[in-house]
Amino acid sequence: MADKGPKIGDLLVQAGMIDQMQLRTALGHQKRWGGKIGKVVVDLGFIDEEVMLRFQEDDPDAQLAQDGSEAQQGHA
Repeated sequence: MADKGPKIGDLLVQAGMIDQMQLRTALGHQKRWGGKIGKVVVDLGFIDEEVMLRFQEDDPDAQLAQDGSEAQQGHA
């Protein structure tokens, strides 16, 4: 599948909101159970839901990235 731009997990790491280990954990959870990575990092307790929503509102790349599932885009 073609690369569709930045992935929200990578954007969260770049913003310092989660670290690489948390991203790998979230991607593993997503691969096994499904769901969007933004919800997974919230469900796992890595970031607060309000913080995630604000991040998505403030970062247009995050809005675009949330449209697709990272595990389905080959980012596992």
